[in-house]
Amino acid sequence: MGRDGCDGAENIKKSEGCVMIQDRESSAVWGMPAAVYNRGCYDICSDLQGLASRLNQKISTADGKIQRKTA
Repeated sequence: MGRDGCDGAENIKKSEGCVMIQDRESSAVWGMPAAVYNRGCYDICSDLQGLASRLNQKISTADGKIQRKTA
């Protein structure tokens, strides 16, 4: 369980992306996050509130506006 997500996380890391996973304590099912955790291909491991906070930090600019990329 979780191999497809783990392979995807590795690809994201190889492309210099950020991978965030939910921690064991707050996960209903630890399968996919555990596979990523055990392979070490993540940047942040936290509960949902912590992940939401870190995501907000990553997508916000210093003035608090959301950065948007256009194609």
